[in-house]
Amino acid sequence: METRKILAALVVVAAAFAARAESVDSDSVTLGAMTERADVVVVAHAIEKPADGAAWRMRFMELLRGELDEVEISVDVRGGASADSPKRLDLRTGTSYLLFLEARAGRNGAYTPIALPWGARDTSESDVPALVDYTRRYAAAFRADGALERPRELRQLLVDSLLSTASGIPSCGGRDLVRRPELVAALTADERRAIDAAVARPRKADADLAAILDAAGVAGTSASGPALVARLLDPATRRLRLNVTAALRRHASVELVVLLALKVDDADALRRADVVN
Repeated sequence: METRKILAALVVVAAAFAARAESVDSDSVTLGAMTERADVVVVAHAIEKPADGAAWRMRFMELLRGELDEVEISVDVRGGASADSPKRLDLRTGTSYLLFLEARAGRNGAYTPIALPWGARDTSESDVPALVDYTRRYAAAFRADGALERPRELRQLLVDSLLSTASGIPSCGGRDLVRRPELVAALTADERRAIDAAVARPRKADADLAAILDAAGVAGTSASGPALVARLLDPATRRLRLNVTAALRRHASVELVVLLALKVDDADALRRADVVN
């Protein structure tokens, strides 16, 4: 297929992706988004299960965001379900949790998780300590009134997170970066190159890699093009081809079109369609 035909196909599909990408809402359940929305973010220990199974008595161990007047708080597990996750929160006595809480929705003065299952994480799970540290650093970048006070530190956290090997951290870091265009605009050249590097690193979880790809699309450099094309041609990441093609669209260039055209003859029928898209 001639390069000009490939280019024509890319232009048509890119227009469709542009309209689609612009209609996607920001992720509201990343650690950063929940930290900003919550009245209180806390690591708390479940010490007493109520008779009705609703409002637990908990002792806070670390306050990450907000203010608390008491060492013990009441957490109403009936009001934390979201439209996407209508489950109730099942706690265990003697276990500590990372909780993103709001005060206004609680019954009888109890706090309520803002989303389930994302807004309540068992700290005994192997991946949760890294999530707690991410949340701690994220919250430290903001003033008590919610205004961003330390943008440089927050940028560094989000870029570092893309290179993290901890499960769930790249997913949150990438999505939190994409939804804050003012941070993207302020990224340094070194930070953008670090985002490029994250694309090529081995990654197991699709959610983590998808967020890295999205971040590369809005904040990486054109140098990420070959790594993105490699991801596109890798059968192991074919489920993420929409993320890859969206990132490639944002880095569109003559050189990238030529690179894609050269890959057409080397690909099987299934991957050839991905290359054209």
